[in-house]
Amino acid sequence: MIAVLAQQTQGGYVEFDSQNSSGTLLFLGIFLGVVVVMLIASRLLRMRSAPEVSARNGDPRTSKKRRRKEQKDALSDFSAQVLDLDPLINPPTGRPRPIPDELQPGTVLVSQRLGVKCLLIEQLTEVGRRTLKEICARKLRPNQAIYLPMGTHLYKDEILHQGRGFAAKLRKGSLFLSVGGHPNAYLLDDLSLPLRRELTSNPQILPVTETTAQKYLQGLLDIPHSFELIKEDLLFDASPENARKVNKGSLIISRSGALVGLMLEDYTLPHKGPLTDLEALFQLRTQYARYPIESLIQRSAKAGGRPIPIERGTFIFSSAGKVYFVYKEGLEADEPTLTTWSRESQIYDPHMVEVSKTKGNYIGGPGQVITQDDLNYLRDVFRQAGTSAINSETLLLDKNVFYKFMAELPYAQTGKFRHLLGKSVFQLNSAGRGTFSIELGGKDVEITDLDLKAVRIHLVQEGKMLIKIGTSMRIRDEKFGDWIYAAHTNLFYPYDTFTRPYMEEFIPEAVRYKGRAKKKSTIIGQQEKPTPDDVGASGEPIGDLLAIVNNSLFGKEPRTVFILDGTLFHWKDRLYRVNEELCYRPHEYPDRLQDRDFQALAADWKIHPVVEDGIEEEDPVVLEEEGDLEDLPFDTDAVR
Repeated sequence: MIAVLAQQTQGGYVEFDSQNSSGTLLFLGIFLGVVVVMLIASRLLRMRSAPEVSARNGDPRTSKKRRRKEQKDALSDFSAQVLDLDPLINPPTGRPRPIPDELQPGTVLVSQRLGVKCLLIEQLTEVGRRTLKEICARKLRPNQAIYLPMGTHLYKDEILHQGRGFAAKLRKGSLFLSVGGHPNAYLLDDLSLPLRRELTSNPQILPVTETTAQKYLQGLLDIPHSFELIKEDLLFDASPENARKVNKGSLIISRSGALVGLMLEDYTLPHKGPLTDLEALFQLRTQYARYPIESLIQRSAKAGGRPIPIERGTFIFSSAGKVYFVYKEGLEADEPTLTTWSRESQIYDPHMVEVSKTKGNYIGGPGQVITQDDLNYLRDVFRQAGTSAINSETLLLDKNVFYKFMAELPYAQTGKFRHLLGKSVFQLNSAGRGTFSIELGGKDVEITDLDLKAVRIHLVQEGKMLIKIGTSMRIRDEKFGDWIYAAHTNLFYPYDTFTRPYMEEFIPEAVRYKGRAKKKSTIIGQQEKPTPDDVGASGEPIGDLLAIVNNSLFGKEPRTVFILDGTLFHWKDRLYRVNEELCYRPHEYPDRLQDRDFQALAADWKIHPVVEDGIEEEDPVVLEEEGDLEDLPFDTDAVR
């Protein structure tokens, strides 16, 4: 086009001079070249800066990976050195690895194969393969090593003193080591670096001394991460920045690292006044052992799931934020039992009592025996944690004499009940004298088959007993009403058992049958002849089974609840069926049942959701030959 314009010298075309035309062409060529170069350069710069722009804009494909890698690289510089024990104990074939003669404090030993991770706090000399096996078997003493959960992170304490240019987030349960290899700090909660407060005044960090490491650190490490650990100083800190809510079930740690308290209820800090006014806090003494239920499960699992003994004087922290105290000898629990306890909202065992300042702590029950020593022991332990109430029909053994409580005794810790004798407390027997090993009962005194069993176990394994005239005798039948007898003359009763089948066939002449007692239970499920208090009888699904059970357990007259096998009920928009008969007794459930109790039943397959199967349609019979008619069944629809 430019050439055409240059050649036109006439008409409506523009006329160019020859020199001006060549200059114009040169200028346009240079201009176009510069424009092309600028476009290429801007394109290259845009491609090079794209990752940086995407990182600034938060592209998940680049920014998260880069930040994670940068933080990992920054933390790796402060991580403690780890020694792998697996190749030292079982070296690969043809590749023997030398075992060090000495192991210095601060060495972290790990065995992935055996699930062991420990920190040495004392030097080990003359180390051999046997020593390494003892380490993996957890045989080192508390002053030699600390065994850590496998996910525990260990860092050099230098990481806590980094400046503002260092940013990282440390997990709860991390442990920090000094230059000499001794632990000197423990994280009670997640922590973001750099620190904004001094190390000693930070509520998330527990300073650890050498004495603390040997006495209390192992106990803190065994507490699962589901429990919240709080320093005791926070309870006294009245500053506005300390305003926070302490959840029920939180564990309180002293300045030295000892576990000193448990929050029985939710509480909002700061606390005003002396610590004794804080009723939501139960103070623990250092001489008693304390185990979260998860730690006991781990101990039982290491023992192959076998029952493990739980000593008297042990506090057990449940997953529901409650604390229980073992006040009787002989408690054992296996892994399935402990797992069930961890799922339910409350734990019941005749060897334990729930600890609470806000309500009574009930002990005993029908046929259960407590001793005067148990009451004295509970009084010494729980001077500040409310009272322990004795349930109705509990037996108290004091110096070979049985006392039976026919009503609840609210202040059992005082041990003062003699003024109630003949009113709501009855003396079952007198001291053994003369021919008979024991004399039971008397006018207006009632004994049951459970009472006789307890007497046989604790007092007279062998020998005869005399049941006095006027004694009321009861064979318990919780579901349909007890069987009641009366001794109208002195009864020489040498039998080991007191059962309904035996009394039907061999009833002594000195015993008179009085009849059946009124039923004190609620039966839920399909029944042929239900009473007005029962639920079911039609086989239709029950709407709110949880409410029905709670209304019977915690009504004006608490009743035992039986849920029959095969009962259908709705729960959480699903239909469930009961796989085995369930029984709920009022003295076993001080609190109302919750959804997590049904979740525990579902986990143990005592209840399961019902899946409605589709209707199966039978294939029609196709007749190919007349001879096949003789082979048809009699109920066929085919017509000859």
